[in-house]
Amino acid sequence: MQRTVTNSVRTLVFCLSTASIKTRIHFFPSAGATGGHFPVSCLLTLFGKGVEKKSVLLDGGRLNQPDGLRLEDAFPVLRGEVSGVFGLEIQLSCQQGRVNLLSSQAAVEFVSTSSSMMYGCAPFAPDRKSTRLNS
Repeated sequence: MQRTVTNSVRTLVFCLSTASIKTRIHFFPSAGATGGHFPVSCLLTLFGKGVEKKSVLLDGGRLNQPDGLRLEDAFPVLRGEVSGVFGLEIQLSCQQGRVNLLSSQAAVEFVSTSSSMMYGCAPFAPDRKSTRLNS
């Protein structure tokens, strides 16, 4: 019997950046029942009208431990130079070959001075370059 092992996954979300609304990204790299806290990298790629496509690699994440950040901390151009709706690709990867990250989750939070709203992202999908079959 074969099973798919996916130690690199990705999803696409949208985010907002205006003078009054900012975006926070929350992610939870998960391998289901795997108990180890292996290192996980998070690659964020911002794209959209008015911004140059740019990627930022976040190190220091751990498997089965939630993490997150304010989007303008990763992409300083969002601190006021541009505003609008943008796309963001979130890619999680783990060097541990037998870790399957398909159960990972992410959420996007829109924050203003008076309130915040959070939505869950689409499920993570395998990164085609890192999917393999194990017997």
